[in-house]
Amino acid sequence: MTRYLVGIDNGSQSSKVTVFDERGGVVAEGPVPLRPNHTPEPGVVEHPEDDL
Repeated sequence: MTRYLVGIDNGSQSSKVTVFDERGGVVAEGPVPLRPNHTPEPGVVEHPEDDL
């Protein structure tokens, strides 16, 4: 039975997921760009709706 490890990177401009096998080889990967942030006032940054 093969085991897998899933790595998730949520950044400010995109979310990326990579699936690795037991030997560290990449099985699958994919980035998804996020919509632009909303900045209603200085020092406040919000992601739109359920984008994350």
